Amino acid sequence: MGKTIADLNDVIWTDLPEDKNFEFPIEVFPVQIQSIITDYNRYIHYPIEFTSASILAITSVTIGNTTVLKHLWNTTAVLAFIMVQDRGFKKSHPMRDIFQPLFDKEERWTNEYNIQLEKYRHEIEEYKTAKRLKQEHGEEPKAPISKRITVQRFTPEALVKIHYNNPRGLIVWSDEAKEWFGTFNQYNKGAEEQMWIVFLNGGRFLGDTIKNGNYHLPKTFVSILGGIQPDEFKSFIKENTMNGLVDRICYFYPKYLKKQEWPTEEMPQHSIDQWVNIYDSLYNMFPFNGLENIQTIKYQKEAFEEVRKWQKNLLLLQNKGDKIFEGVAAKAETNIHRLAMILQALHSVCNGKTRISNITVEVAKKAITLQNYFIQEALKVFDLVRNHDTVKLINIWYTLLPDNFNTKQAVDIALKNKLCKERTVFNWLEKDERILKESSNNYKKIVK
Repeated sequence: MGKTIADLNDVIWTDLPEDKNFEFPIEVFPVQIQSIITDYNRYIHYPIEFTSASILAITSVTIGNTTVLKHLWNTTAVLAFIMVQDRGFKKSHPMRDIFQPLFDKEERWTNEYNIQLEKYRHEIEEYKTAKRLKQEHGEEPKAPISKRITVQRFTPEALVKIHYNNPRGLIVWSDEAKEWFGTFNQYNKGAEEQMWIVFLNGGRFLGDTIKNGNYHLPKTFVSILGGIQPDEFKSFIKENTMNGLVDRICYFYPKYLKKQEWPTEEMPQHSIDQWVNIYDSLYNMFPFNGLENIQTIKYQKEAFEEVRKWQKNLLLLQNKGDKIFEGVAAKAETNIHRLAMILQALHSVCNGKTRISNITVEVAKKAITLQNYFIQEALKVFDLVRNHDTVKLINIWYTLLPDNFNTKQAVDIALKNKLCKERTVFNWLEKDERILKESSNNYKKIVK
């Protein structure tokens, strides 16, 4: 296939955009990955954020349970990535293109499984016949296992079984993430939410199934990648704030995006081929040899000091911030190690390494930059709910107001119905365009 990894000086990597008109810190990636991402953006208008999300997600699950990062405790690279944006902004397209090399592998695994399954069916019939006739039959043939990494539509019970058969790790690949969180509480109220918290912690899980008994998963790994529209995501955030699930997610919410004309040029084949080559090398970098043979990497001493300083500064902000920031920041302290693993894997493979290196100072700084981005994106997403709730409360208050009212009445109605604090009412009176101020303390509703 020719050389697997392009040299950093190759001409195809020098054509990076000078004018950065996007929000994602693409500089955290190796230059080869940057070039592939910007080519997808330049030629077929894939948003930088969504191609980046797919690359981070596929790297996460490719590492899987093959490797842990040891610092104060052991951490895997398991993460959830959710792209929040309205219809028509190409959330699904980059997911498919970036995951295509993995889909190709899964197609080969499926073909091999079907061949093995047909052989097993023949052998099990011979075994049963010989046993029935009391002939020499040997040991009972074992059914083949379907090897996979991605899952799309599933019940919680089916997912546990798939993971049991694939301890390396899985990723929920869902171009409509509402299908993922839509299964919550479908079978057992609260149980699925707790299952996902365990999965995203990489913890031990004991699954009880009706048909197949118990499945013991000593070390889980289920990452997530999906897209969702803002309005559809509001209810999910509101219903899962208390359990901390939403705080664990890495969000992409590029509000600057605008609809574009159809592209006029094709994606360069060399960029497509290069991504395939990079991914093949990445997959080969992380062979799975069982849960008892997990490789361990560490931070270089100076690298961990960079992360430690970041965490110290984050604590200062947490002590000054609100509850939403506290929740996001608390989970960021874990996620940053996982992002460091993902970035180190990409930098190692793009530097021609066959094994992941320990976390370098350079990568630690990039992980800090990336984690800070995700903190800001999470706050943007949570504002969807905050703003939505505020509008809802204002509308309730407005409905309860008489056609003509004074300041005291407006405040009393808000406080009586526990809609807001007194100072908020003055803000509503000033900004609500449905209210006409007739004198210093008297108002009139102009929309009924």
